[in-house]
Amino acid sequence: MKQKYDLVCIGDVVIDAFIGLKEAKIEWDKKHKHPELEMAFADKIPYESLMVMPAVGNSSNVAVGARRLGLDTAIITAIGDDRYGGDRRKSGTRRTFLHATELGFINPASGEEVNFTSPLPAELADVLKRFS
Repeated sequence: MKQKYDLVCIGDVVIDAFIGLKEAKIEWDKKHKHPELEMAFADKIPYESLMVMPAVGNSSNVAVGARRLGLDTAIITAIGDDRYGGDRRKSGTRRTFLHATELGFINPASGEEVNFTSPLPAELADVLKRFS
């Protein structure tokens, strides 16, 4: 099966934290175009809410935004051995996987279609069997 994408985003996935502050002073520049949040140095900052969003970042945002515009998108990233990526240990693998059995693209210099194939590594094939 060939899958064609309009856009493939490559990059890190990170975690964002959105903090709702109880009190905040906003200062504006002279033209009232650039706001800045002002807090005293070394003060404890009282907050009302905290929302943690895993799996965000520039590549993720671009892939999702382009998909919402109607493009067929994909993302290539690594999920680490952290709070959100540690579940891979339950699979019995020693590492994370990123593998394409077939990959092709149009060479921008020549205009020719270039294709590559690679069989699944045995370790990945075994993991996929256990989860299917």
